Amino acid sequence: MAIEPPTAFPPLPPEVRVVRLPADGAAAGAWPAASDLAALVITFEREEGLRELAASLAGQTVRPGVLLAVDNGRGEGTRPALAGLAARGCEVLLVVPPRNLGPAGATALAMGLLAGGDFPAAEWLTILNDDLVFNHPRVLEEMLAFARQAARDDPRVGAVGRVGHHFDRAWARLRRPPESSRPPLPPVLEVDYLTTGSARAAIGQPVPMLRLAAVRDVGPFWAELFIGMTEVEYGLRLRRGGWRLLANGTMWRQPRPASVPPDPPGSRIVRTPWRRYYSTRNLVVVARVYGRWWT
Repeated sequence: MAIEPPTAFPPLPPEVRVVRLPADGAAAGAWPAASDLAALVITFEREEGLRELAASLAGQTVRPGVLLAVDNGRGEGTRPALAGLAARGCEVLLVVPPRNLGPAGATALAMGLLAGGDFPAAEWLTILNDDLVFNHPRVLEEMLAFARQAARDDPRVGAVGRVGHHFDRAWARLRRPPESSRPPLPPVLEVDYLTTGSARAAIGQPVPMLRLAAVRDVGPFWAELFIGMTEVEYGLRLRRGGWRLLANGTMWRQPRPASVPPDPPGSRIVRTPWRRYYSTRNLVVVARVYGRWWT
């Protein structure tokens, strides 16, 4: 694989199927959409999880103007799972590549569609897990308000989130910002990488948001990484391009509500050999590109 990340958006391959589920105009008024927010979900034969995500998304006080769903599987059950969102007034774009591209390749594909100008109103992109169930109705509203204000304060803000880390370039390790261990946290922390964390971790769930102006500037996700270290690499690339990544210190420490159950048994990612392979390989690649010691 190449040892430099991509800077351009490749054209959409002709074998990629793109199905647009137009919003029901009669129901559009009932969908309090933020036209400047696009959402992306990457899935692989997770119809039940998608139905739960769709129902949970419909309960948010602010909802994305468009949802892009990239199905790395067969795509057969994804359309009916998301049809309810279109019926409620949300525009849904279903993208089915000819093979499993992994989270990195699927995200790169979606970024290319957004960067192409088909959704000119979109300014922010949030990437959602396909099993995410929001534990508070104002998660997106609060994060989007933080994103908008941060961009007004500094036009070089490229991404915002709830929790982030620093990348130790000398040892190629992720480290928590030292401020995070000394409460009270400052209102804003500058980081190298915004984590997605646990879907049930706190009232203000992670839902990091990428600024599309920054995406157009530095290029798409590095598709060849496939899975593992992809968000870390992208955060470091944004930083190298002069963009800032900000974590919201107020949201960082919000406690888990008593009504929110812990992650169910068996819900954590199983570290299979192939996952360990990609994580290790990609860490070496990231270290070669961004590590201080390598050169």
